[in-house]
Amino acid sequence: MPSPTREQVLQAVADLRLDGMTKDLTTAGVLTDPEVSGGRVRLTLDLPSPGHPRAEELAAAVRERIAALDGVEQVEVKTTWSVRPGDTKRPGLPGIQQVIAVASGKGGVGKSTVAVNLAAGLRAFGAQVGLLDLDIYGPSIPIALGNDEEPLVKDGQRLIASEAHGIRFLSMGQLARGDSPVVWRGPMLHKMVMQFTEADWGELDYLILDLPPGTGDVQLSVTQQLPVAGAVIVTTPQEIALIDARKGLQMFRDVRTPILGLVENMAYYRCRKCSKEHAVFGRDGGAKLAEAEKIPLLARIPIDPSVGSSEDAGRPIALADDGEIAQAFRAMAAETAAVAGVRSLQKNPFQVLT
Repeated sequence: MPSPTREQVLQAVADLRLDGMTKDLTTAGVLTDPEVSGGRVRLTLDLPSPGHPRAEELAAAVRERIAALDGVEQVEVKTTWSVRPGDTKRPGLPGIQQVIAVASGKGGVGKSTVAVNLAAGLRAFGAQVGLLDLDIYGPSIPIALGNDEEPLVKDGQRLIASEAHGIRFLSMGQLARGDSPVVWRGPMLHKMVMQFTEADWGELDYLILDLPPGTGDVQLSVTQQLPVAGAVIVTTPQEIALIDARKGLQMFRDVRTPILGLVENMAYYRCRKCSKEHAVFGRDGGAKLAEAEKIPLLARIPIDPSVGSSEDAGRPIALADDGEIAQAFRAMAAETAAVAGVRSLQKNPFQVLT
């Protein structure tokens, strides 16, 4: 029996797609040129994000389609990942592939916790990650990462990102130490944002921005000046938080910044005695908002005391080996990166129109 041709192999998987992608795997650059030798077929799936939540499912589908071809005796599918530059309106930052903003319409919904664990989750998958704390008036990242040492300075003026748990970071909390408040007007905020982003970050797959709550000066500086590949909106389930989450969504849409999805934080509490879920702040408010706004629901994160204790101890819970909360945050990171990855594969060639 003759061995299959390269064209037959590619045709067998021509209708397979990553979620949300219109291009086929070959056109998108995910599926490499297959090697066909006799009845043996070898190929690689180079996914656009680490820890892709459907990597095994896609590899199995590719393997099954090719194995069904006449003359195929063995199929080898290798899965790798590489982060492509984000599709943005602004020029990219040197050495940084994608910039992802984490935002909330109001304070108190756990936005910084989500930002820290998004960065930690991506780092757990092997990505090179930076975390920029732009919550200038209420910086918390140094505590959450367990490192509040002042950053080093290069050439007398350029900041060098600090590091903790393999995550590079910068925060106003490293500069305004102790109980010293930051009392600045808009122009000073803008200057600080630019100084932080123009720092020496090294080579990064992702730079995560922890934005302040609301829709103020820092958000405008970020969306007008930085190459943000997409925004993650954080909310809790109750209506008082959802009202402000809708405002945050609309702000990013007004400035033409893509919404990667929504994270419903404090979605429920799981009783340790009965194992039942209790909707402390209402049920499925974030899920319903995501459905109404036609954006992905990236995660539902439960309430758990271990989240706060991990932050106080300076080690993000997403770096823990196991547990429901750690797994929930890592799954959130995987989903967020997957959505951003698909966007990077479907770049708009007419940037002037975006």
